[in-house]
Amino acid sequence: MAELTRGVLVTGAAGRVGRATLDLLAREGVPAGAPDLRDPGGLRADRVDAGRADGPETMREALDDVDAVIHLAAIPAAGEAS
Repeated sequence: MAELTRGVLVTGAAGRVGRATLDLLAREGVPAGAPDLRDPGGLRADRVDAGRADGPETMREALDDVDAVIHLAAIPAAGEAS
């Protein structure tokens, strides 16, 4: 894996693929952040930023000090999330 000095932001980190991605990053010693609507607990992220992944303020904070973004967030179907 390439040398990352600041870390990676993983959107959709609470989902199945997102959690697996965080697990891999943790095993490799790569710091990771995760923006999510709420902290579901149990994420292997160094930082969880509560808020919408499409919200400018949440993303502005989440993007501080990252070298890369792995975008796995989905747009929920109507009525699934608010």
